[in-house]
Amino acid sequence: MNVFISCVKSKKTKPSKASELYISSLFKYSFRYALSLTRRDKIFILSAKYGLVRPDDIIQPYELTLNNMNKRQRQEWAYKIYKQLVQEGIDFDEETIFLCGKKYREFIITRFTNAKAPLKNLGLGEQLKFYREALNEKNK
Repeated sequence: MNVFISCVKSKKTKPSKASELYISSLFKYSFRYALSLTRRDKIFILSAKYGLVRPDDIIQPYELTLNNMNKRQRQEWAYKIYKQLVQEGIDFDEETIFLCGKKYREFIITRFTNAKAPLKNLGLGEQLKFYREALNEKNK
């Protein structure tokens, strides 16, 4: 199973592994949840700047989000991701989970025949609650 999570605004200030660069609660929970679903090498981070990133890739901090891009820019970004996925040899028929906002998945999810976005209608608080419950944690 492939799992995609998106980058977030809150980041460390120095180059780090992608899985450690993003420091928001939402990212930490989504990454831990992704690890509960699949192997680390099947988790991909969708970065507004770098495109498709693996958890152990070392990347520089940056300030860029798809939320400030228009539809055409997001389509171009998604096509870049698609080309990276092809290079990675991704099986587009494999079960795939998108743990990211609409703007990060909208033009990529359609490439997959067996994809789900279980958090698509949940607000931030509801997403955090989903992760806490899925990971069997008490409210923190």
